[in-house]
Amino acid sequence: MKVSVVIPAYNAEKFVNQAVETVLAQETDFPFEVIVVDDGSTDNTAEVVRQKFGDKVRVISQDNRGVSGARNTGIEAAKGELIAMLDSDDYWLPGKLQAQVDFFDSHPDSNIGLMDTFTEIVNNQGKIIEVLDRVKHGDSFKELLGHNIMNQPSSMMFPKKVFEAVGGFDRELEGVEDYEFSLRVARKYEIHTIEAVYCGWVHHSENVTLNFERQHAQSLKLRKKLYERYPEVDEKEYKRLLAKSLMYFIPWYFRGGRYGDVIVMAVKMVRYDPSKIKSKAMLFAMLACLGPVGRKLHRKVARDKR
Repeated sequence: MKVSVVIPAYNAEKFVNQAVETVLAQETDFPFEVIVVDDGSTDNTAEVVRQKFGDKVRVISQDNRGVSGARNTGIEAAKGELIAMLDSDDYWLPGKLQAQVDFFDSHPDSNIGLMDTFTEIVNNQGKIIEVLDRVKHGDSFKELLGHNIMNQPSSMMFPKKVFEAVGGFDRELEGVEDYEFSLRVARKYEIHTIEAVYCGWVHHSENVTLNFERQHAQSLKLRKKLYERYPEVDEKEYKRLLAKSLMYFIPWYFRGGRYGDVIVMAVKMVRYDPSKIKSKAMLFAMLACLGPVGRKLHRKVARDKR
């Protein structure tokens, strides 16, 4: 088996079949399998997949272990040389699998540990609101340590032997576990990007990533792990990473109406890294001083669709 596609699913009966359909629609010159890991769902996730796809999809059911535990279970059960990940509420565009496998096959002597593709972000009205086009080619560890330059996890592909060498996804982390995994891979292997949009990431109310308060806490937890694990992260770098995390989440808190938190976060951000006073996050902090009026102004001027 050339490729195993692993789809973790928790209470995903509304959208998992759409994700699977975009996988089965892939035209390839190699065999691949599809594994859906039902992670202790309380709805009919496993049943709807089995009913629609039968033996075209292998369904594994387990007690709830979180997305990392579900991914680990699927990858450990996979028969493929290469692992392709897809979240149950995301989708692939035609040609995704073939393009990534062709890249691996055309670089047989390279030390490639992980590959992703550009990703379109779609809101719940089906409109594309952003494209993630972060490019990596080769040794990416230092840049990745500084900030997350990976695209959506659903665009990732890696050899199963790499997963076995660096260890599975960290079950202590949620929402940033793919970034932490990518760092461990980048420490030993090259990372590359297919510079074309082959993946779609759907923003809706049930996304783990959109729970910004929990995501922020997980981001801080990850930064602490990096500080404790990598000698490259001294105290100065640790503070810089904390400032970057704050800079990233300030717009989310602003859009969530948490204006007081935005101002406090901005003060901390500048204290940790004074250079961030020139960042776009400071504009959100200034708008936050106006409260709901600032939010209305931002929506009008920036045409914010989120």
